[in-house]
Amino acid sequence: MSEFISDELRDDHISALITERDFYTARGEKARATEVDAELARLGAASKPKTKRAEKRPRLADPKTETR
Repeated sequence: MSEFISDELRDDHISALITERDFYTARGEKARATEVDAELARLGAASKPKTKRAEKRPRLADPKTETR
């Protein structure tokens, strides 16, 4: 992978690899999961990338009037 890639694209790629590894692990394909682990190590992904947090919604004036 190029060293000129943005952090966002790198994080997306790492997330995809983690999902792929989880899929192989669930199916019992340890050899394939090991290959994905090697790629993650090559990219320097020690852990999952930071999760994107949702925006906070403004709070209503009176929580008792809120309906769901």
